[in-house]
Amino acid sequence: MKKISLLIPVIFIISCMFHTEVYRFTSDYPDSYWHKGRQMLKKEIEDLSLILNFSRVDNRKIYFDVCFLNKTGDSILISPDNVKCLFISASGDTTFASAINPEDVIDNLDKKAQRETAENNCGECMDAGMCFFEVIDTFQDHKKTPQELEEAEVSRREREENTAFRREEYKKTMEEIEHRRKFFSETALRKTTLKPDESISGKVLFNFPYDTVKILLTLNTENREFKFTFNKVIREPEERKKKYSKYPRD
Repeated sequence: MKKISLLIPVIFIISCMFHTEVYRFTSDYPDSYWHKGRQMLKKEIEDLSLILNFSRVDNRKIYFDVCFLNKTGDSILISPDNVKCLFISASGDTTFASAINPEDVIDNLDKKAQRETAENNCGECMDAGMCFFEVIDTFQDHKKTPQELEEAEVSRREREENTAFRREEYKKTMEEIEHRRKFFSETALRKTTLKPDESISGKVLFNFPYDTVKILLTLNTENREFKFTFNKVIREPEERKKKYSKYPRD
């Protein structure tokens, strides 16, 4: 068992080392321009204009920024349900994925918040009950031995420490839920009927396979299909460049 317990942190450290890479993807799409270090791809089909760029890879998710402008005379439904990705690895393996649906995530976060609040309220009720019994028990202090009084004090301190820990964990969990909910409700691209001369922008994101070297991104809006190809950019970390460069760097 000792050997296994020693191997676990080693395996964890090694697994983390393989996922410290900074990912970047660019496209050879001809109608593109650069803005603040990001390649912006622009395409228009039947008066529906789209501007898109790769944003980042973070926490096993890949993000794209999209902006639609409706220059038609009709309303058009824009939905992340119609955004798909095909991830291709260096070995040729493929993974098909749909964009993460913000409505599903928000619904799950709201349910989780309700569960966490219910569990916290239950904990508060139990703490209140324990406090009540502790107060009642103090009326018997004159009958207790010094050892019993010490044991009661230790038990009280442990309960207070557990209560403080539970409350802090609840606070952290609710803050994390609120942070994620705010992103998916305000920043992510959500299902919207785009009226004439209106625009909408937001982020679409997918679960990301780390071995991806090529991405085929497709966005469908009614009878229009926008397709883009992205290729992984290989970048050496600065530390490695400095270590193996022939020339000194400032």
